[in-house]
Amino acid sequence: MGLLFAAFAFFEVKYQLTKFIWGVDKTGVTNVPGAFWISLLILAGIAVYLVKVPIDNAGAADEPAPPSANF
Repeated sequence: MGLLFAAFAFFEVKYQLTKFIWGVDKTGVTNVPGAFWISLLILAGIAVYLVKVPIDNAGAADEPAPPSANF
């Protein structure tokens, strides 16, 4: 995403993503008051997923390490 926005800046592409994504017009008036909380919930869901999946897939503590982890 950073490279995409850098390309937009380099080529001076005019875009207004705020109205498309959040419902914000050029004056800064938000038409979707809960957008911040929705994005916060999505971020929290991603964080839970990134913690829960590896913990659920981890082996038992008494199992030996996989061969690739042995030095």
